[in-house]
Amino acid sequence: MVDKFTRVSCIPGMLIFGTATVTIQKDVFEIKAKGRYGDVHEFKKPWFQTESMFVGMLSCLIVYEIIRCIRKMQKSDKDESIQHWKHYFYVGAPAMCDLCATCLMNIGLFYLDASIWQMLRGSMVIFSALLSIIFLKKRGYYKAYHWVGILLVAIGLVTVSFSSFMKSSEGDEKKATPAQIAMSIALVVGAQIIQASQIVIEEYLLKNVQAAPSLIVGLEGLWGGLVGCLVMWIVHNTNSSSKLVMDMFHEDSIDTFVMFKNSKTLVVMIIFYILAILFYNLFGMMVTQTYSAVYRTIMEAVRTMCIWIVNIIIYFFDHTHGEKIEWASLVEVVGFTILLFGNFLYNKVIRLKCFYYEDAAVESVPLVEKTEV
Repeated sequence: MVDKFTRVSCIPGMLIFGTATVTIQKDVFEIKAKGRYGDVHEFKKPWFQTESMFVGMLSCLIVYEIIRCIRKMQKSDKDESIQHWKHYFYVGAPAMCDLCATCLMNIGLFYLDASIWQMLRGSMVIFSALLSIIFLKKRGYYKAYHWVGILLVAIGLVTVSFSSFMKSSEGDEKKATPAQIAMSIALVVGAQIIQASQIVIEEYLLKNVQAAPSLIVGLEGLWGGLVGCLVMWIVHNTNSSSKLVMDMFHEDSIDTFVMFKNSKTLVVMIIFYILAILFYNLFGMMVTQTYSAVYRTIMEAVRTMCIWIVNIIIYFFDHTHGEKIEWASLVEVVGFTILLFGNFLYNKVIRLKCFYYEDAAVESVPLVEKTEV
């Protein structure tokens, strides 16, 4: 049984903090401050942003320990700790996938609107299905409605991607070039292959692990944070004559902290981002525990719409941030509608009489979604 407060607060909490994570993340990249060499530039630090995400996930361990201590004082017999030491290391494997995927997505966010970036993440449906068939031998698991849903998702993604190129041709100096947009789309979609692999790895390694979700998320944050520190040292020392390599795989960490020193706004936004990651994960776990997987599918769709609406509102008050409404937005709406219908069909939120369903109850296929940024 779930208490009334959890039932009432989990869905609004997930939507509010889920929207905040992406919106803050995009805005942080566009904040300008004086750097290491005295020049003023944007805070395009994808590796540091990834590390911040893991710090937010790591904070779930604090919540887990607080709950564990409360239960211990109440002499509760419920034990949600991991029972075997090797399982702590198993959590490290999906954390490494999360580290790679998140950083690629962060780089892709440089040149994409936040709403389009979020929509492109829906491509994980396609890759998780393919990887499950290849590695988990789930060939007979997927039915006709799954494949039609996947096809619609693919069509929706192409349409949404096309709207990005339309926006780049509007003549706005702030807009990215077609080459930058193509690279960003490739990075975000490629990251979904890695995150789909993460889900397959988690299902394979953690299927017998009985532990609190906050503990699992916290441990992933711990492993990702530790390895992320090493990666930040490596990319800090990367040097290449290629601008593309330098944009993706070089990040001056000293410059990062100098910018913090020179911009209180930047520090505050990073703190808010870490807190948003923490609460998004916590409320997301509450939704999963309180409601069915179908609700989670719907909430992710609503979250995407909220991100879009909030960024439009931000642009209305500040033209340096957010997203403006233009003709390309109409194409984006069409793509999002197709993408949404495909996801709903795949997860049996929408059922069509022309398809055979193995059950009559409203029970979704296991979701291909992982709570984080």
